[in-house]
Amino acid sequence: MTTEPSTTQKGIKTYTCTVCQATKTEEIPMLEHQHSWSENWTMNDQFHWHDCTAQDCTETDNSKKNGFGSHSWDSGKVLKEATTTSAGTMEYKCSVCGYVKTEQIPILPTPQHDHVWSNAWTYNNTHHWHECTASGCTISNAADKYGYALHSFGAWRTVKEATATTEGLMEHQCQCGYKESKTIPVNTQTQCSHNWSGWTFNYPNYWERTCSICHARDIQVTQVAQPKITSGANAVWRQGSSNGLSFTSDAPVNEFKSVTLNGFTLNSSYYTVTEGSTIVTLKKSCLDQLGVGTHRLGIVSNGGTAETTFTVKSKTVLNNQTPTYNSSKPWTTPKTGDSANMGLWIGMIVVCAVGLGGVALYVVKFKKNKRK
Repeated sequence: MTTEPSTTQKGIKTYTCTVCQATKTEEIPMLEHQHSWSENWTMNDQFHWHDCTAQDCTETDNSKKNGFGSHSWDSGKVLKEATTTSAGTMEYKCSVCGYVKTEQIPILPTPQHDHVWSNAWTYNNTHHWHECTASGCTISNAADKYGYALHSFGAWRTVKEATATTEGLMEHQCQCGYKESKTIPVNTQTQCSHNWSGWTFNYPNYWERTCSICHARDIQVTQVAQPKITSGANAVWRQGSSNGLSFTSDAPVNEFKSVTLNGFTLNSSYYTVTEGSTIVTLKKSCLDQLGVGTHRLGIVSNGGTAETTFTVKSKTVLNNQTPTYNSSKPWTTPKTGDSANMGLWIGMIVVCAVGLGGVALYVVKFKKNKRK
């Protein structure tokens, strides 16, 4: 055996003639990699999995690793109660891997001041939140404002390709509109006979390697299409309906992150998420709280946000009954001054008058007989 095979390279076996000492070689196929999955969980803010601890494992796609799945959140516990001067904190724990996340409990309104949170986001380079637009609001700490949270970025996108003389640019964007950018190094392929390291995957969609000679960096972005709504766009929901309202994003369901409604991140108790690709159904309990008019919905995934609008219309019932359409009037309910069925009304008046006259005649005759 001249070279032992491994999981990353083929082996070579050499034969020598016992008579003339001539040699020949044969190629030995590479060994099939046998995964050895760690007992410990690896996780990010959305998924968990077991990494392979075997030497020379080349699997970098987390979705193909053992135990990969979305977090399964418990019902949560309150770490800090919300008050009229500061926001509270709720903690949720994944029952599978133990990953912990926290969410803000909005600050409570005071009798003197009712917060009116803007639909628009305000942000800095780390967090985003909604400002109160009501006059007299005294909250100055951004962490106590509605929706305060760390940025949640979508996939990286190439804005400008690198050339042999100029750097490129790529960026990813949070649902609040804040963008973070990174330079793509100058393409130095013609300036150095590079000895590249292996590719290192950076979540969620770009790869990077380094030359051991000139220390140049090489970045490859795996382009991810901007998600879009494929079903349910511009839907209509009528108050009083017993059903919810469904919308479909073409993003994979395992890349789902959250739902926004009119610029606010919607609590997960108000909707369900199912496969095919990503189907979000707003529950009746959510729709019942919306006013008549047009509302903006966003389904946030790793690749970005698929957005649409839908309309809430008022009930079509009157006095708890469904009105009957009339070709000459929109409603059949009689109105003051309506001359419909006038003959019927006159007849009823005549009958009432005759009846009253008969009663009066009886009373007069009764009194005369009593006097006699």
